[in-house]
Amino acid sequence: MASARHSMVLKIAVIIIVVLIIAVVAIFAYLSSLLSHVSSHVVPSKLLEPSVSGFIAGQGLLQYNDSRELFPYALVNYNAVNATSISFNATILMDPMPLKVYMLNTSNECYQCASMPQLTALLSSDLKSYNFYNLSNISNVSIANVDNIENYSILIVPTGLMPSSLIEPINASTSETPLSILMSKQDIVIYIGDNFSRMLLPGSIIVPDNIMPGYLESQPSLYKGKSPFYFNSTTFSFTGGFTYGPLTYEYIGPGVMIAFSNTLQSWKSPQEAASDIAKAIDSAFWIPRLASGGLSLNTTSLNSSGSIGIVLDNSTLTPTISNLQILKNSFGIMTITSNFSSSAGRKTRYLYIYFSPGHTINGTISMQSEVIPTHTVPVTMTIFTNSTLPISIQPHITIYNMNMSSVYSIPLPFSQAYGNFTFIKYIPFNLPPGRYIGELQGYSGNLYAASLFDVAQVNISLVSANFSANKYRLSLYSKGLPISGVNYTITLNGAYKSSGILQNGTVNYSLPAGTPQIYGTMKFVLSALSSSFSYTTVHAAPKIVVNKQYIELVIVVVVVLLMVTMVKAPNRDEFYIDVPSLPQQKKIDIKVSAREVLSQFDKLNVRYHWKFMPLTKSELRSAISSNMRYNNMPIGVTYSNIDSIVDQLVVKGYLVGADNLYAPAEWIQKSGHDIEYLATFKKIRLYLVTHAYMFTDIDASNLADIVATIHGDRAYIVIYSKTSKFLRMPVYGNQTTYIAFLNSMRLEEFRESILTSFTPEAEQLKIYMSSGSVKLVDADAPGDSFA
Repeated sequence: MASARHSMVLKIAVIIIVVLIIAVVAIFAYLSSLLSHVSSHVVPSKLLEPSVSGFIAGQGLLQYNDSRELFPYALVNYNAVNATSISFNATILMDPMPLKVYMLNTSNECYQCASMPQLTALLSSDLKSYNFYNLSNISNVSIANVDNIENYSILIVPTGLMPSSLIEPINASTSETPLSILMSKQDIVIYIGDNFSRMLLPGSIIVPDNIMPGYLESQPSLYKGKSPFYFNSTTFSFTGGFTYGPLTYEYIGPGVMIAFSNTLQSWKSPQEAASDIAKAIDSAFWIPRLASGGLSLNTTSLNSSGSIGIVLDNSTLTPTISNLQILKNSFGIMTITSNFSSSAGRKTRYLYIYFSPGHTINGTISMQSEVIPTHTVPVTMTIFTNSTLPISIQPHITIYNMNMSSVYSIPLPFSQAYGNFTFIKYIPFNLPPGRYIGELQGYSGNLYAASLFDVAQVNISLVSANFSANKYRLSLYSKGLPISGVNYTITLNGAYKSSGILQNGTVNYSLPAGTPQIYGTMKFVLSALSSSFSYTTVHAAPKIVVNKQYIELVIVVVVVLLMVTMVKAPNRDEFYIDVPSLPQQKKIDIKVSAREVLSQFDKLNVRYHWKFMPLTKSELRSAISSNMRYNNMPIGVTYSNIDSIVDQLVVKGYLVGADNLYAPAEWIQKSGHDIEYLATFKKIRLYLVTHAYMFTDIDASNLADIVATIHGDRAYIVIYSKTSKFLRMPVYGNQTTYIAFLNSMRLEEFRESILTSFTPEAEQLKIYMSSGSVKLVDADAPGDSFA
């Protein structure tokens, strides 16, 4: 009976298990079908088409650096749709951009060519994507009709070898050839083919060259760098020409000859060939630039609009009559690039805006290129009255931000003047850090002159802190000089608001009485000059830790007390020794002047045969101990002493510092270089000296900031600083040019700015960097680049 019941229970259990398994399988199959149904209807992410429109809303010429430089300026109104980023690049060209593109008909003369109709169609499509002058078609032209090509046009010659018909005289009575006629009309010939040791006769017959003009002389060349083009199979370069990446080109009279120095079959596909030709045409690299500039911005929403000011500060212009005349005959191009980027891909659209940059100047406004907030700066102004008789003038200066929004106006004295009237006004610039435009205007708003200037960055630091008393002293300074005379408010962690007026750049800040100590992160936010400046520090909470040695000592003391209590010591005679009290070592507070401390910088530089080299705190401490005496005894300076001395000299403006290297502020004017330049030079000097490399001293070479011999090779080192004399970076033949940066952060900032810039200069620098002709050097680890 019991066995029968047990058998029945077992059967029921088996049935239940089987049912559960079938149910699980059924549910799994059902869910799988649902998932497969859903996955089959997944909608792929859509790649939106960006678009952009815009126009030049205003132009001007900005005098800079005490009117020694001249920067064109353009104000752009723009509207972008479906754009995640927008780039603005403006260029002023000495010659106009080409207006038409022709393709040479190669049906009768061709060597290793591809399908010309296919190449023409692909090239036309690529030029349309650049929105190149709204180009719709490329005109085909036969060799017999090349003399009918319009001026300032492009002729593409993809024949693989030079057709003899282009270089033979047009008739027996002249030496002119179709090619020389094209050059005289300022046309641009883009040749695709091998060198000129052979040429093509009609019928695609190849013969040795015997009539090639001398200006087509070439030499073998193999491009080794990383190319911005698909093309990198070079075979020659023009002997008297130039290079743009793997391309070679030369000026022949007013015309230009450009060569992709290999046949069309050197590309992997016609698509790549068409892309490279379109990119070369769009860049117009052969046209000399007078000035260029640009910036990029990431949009906060897909649709954005506004105004943005572009300064063409990569300029070779000075405010002279001849340069103004050159500007009147020049050609301006503003390129606005809108991008839409997503996981599905990236799409780009281009907008070209053409403008005439010529302007007149009716005066000058000269001031230093960088001013310190709240400091009074002399501004020298000249008004060209264009009158030989006294006339009434009532000028004023209006300050604008880069979008030409007025910040404030400064009235100037009314006067009677004639001819070129010059006067000086001392003006305090109570402005937040940034870039500004100052316009010298007449009573009715007529413009005499405009100037570009920068307001220097402001730094905040915590000079001292008494955490237990909740008292803090902070300093606000710019370029080593204090910010004074402006209202401020300060908070700590968003609370305990206090206000006052900055005096000598110092803020004494105390929390209300009874406020408990604040532990952890402490963020001070000081608001002044319409800006906020923050400083963050950490006040760690105290930790109660019992040292293991103290525990062992307690155990020993307890054991000793037990022994003393329980075991009585025998009687013994006791003796006492008198020990006289030793006098405490005497310390003498010595006061030294700032001038005495500053003189140590010069003394140590003389001792080491240096010139304008900043010092570390340890080097300054060593110099003071070696050179300064009190009662003919060396002065001992502790590390805390030297920290306090340096901090006070920086706050008071006697010292300037960068990356823990300090120099007297007067060196900046004497050397003509800022502290970033001097600190970078010092770091590079130490590396070169410790590795026994020969090098030139500061300002000793006219080839680069430092010319060194490293591993037996000549190295040209340019220091990344506004005060470098080599802002136009030199590149010498097969030698390497190094750009030295103060630290890795400055290097990465520069690298990022280059990668996000699409100006011809930036593209050229990318090419140099890719080829190894230019290398970036972190001055904290120069061996990584010099090795």
